[in-house]
Amino acid sequence: MGNWSGISIEGGPGSRAGHVAIFRQSTAEMIVFAGMTDSEADSVDEYSDAETNIVWILSLADMNWRSTTPNTVSPMPRVEAVGDVYENDMYVFGGVNFQSKEIFGDLWKFNLDNEMWTLIYNGEKRGPLPRFGHAGCFFASSFVIYAGQRIANLDEEDFEMIPDLWSFDVPSQNWTEATAFPLLHRSYHSLVSFENRVWSFGGFASGCVGTAILPYF
Repeated sequence: MGNWSGISIEGGPGSRAGHVAIFRQSTAEMIVFAGMTDSEADSVDEYSDAETNIVWILSLADMNWRSTTPNTVSPMPRVEAVGDVYENDMYVFGGVNFQSKEIFGDLWKFNLDNEMWTLIYNGEKRGPLPRFGHAGCFFASSFVIYAGQRIANLDEEDFEMIPDLWSFDVPSQNWTEATAFPLLHRSYHSLVSFENRVWSFGGFASGCVGTAILPYF
């Protein structure tokens, strides 16, 4: 059985929560994007000026961090987005900025070779609602987005769960909504793909922690 061990690395992004983290196997790197940067904050109000949109890259070969400085337009600072890697790009969807009180429904890709951002989708055609606390992963060449939540009024924190599943097909650049299986209301869950299925585990739904589910895709 494996054991956890702490690793101390100088520099880097510092304390972080609500971020995106992916692994790029071809270069043995962990890529970290966005999130909250103040680990001492204990409320949304304290976090409101700590959201970031910086991409950090950790080389697992020499355990060194470096930050990126894209010379293109970048996504707005945010927390609780989802991301995954496909070929040489990191795809990121959604999230929320509590300072600007904006919930995002945009899809971006970050090229991991030239370290440039490209806006792929910003609600200009049919696609998923803006959301945060959702789950996402790649299934073959499709970026799958599952459930999550939104708030009609961030000042009132009136949360609404979104029980849907969308997939963005990279070759065709189109969104498709899946309707072939029951969908559950949940947020802060996880999603992974294996063979011909996507697997979801856990999450928060109506005040309780959800169990493992198996949506067929």
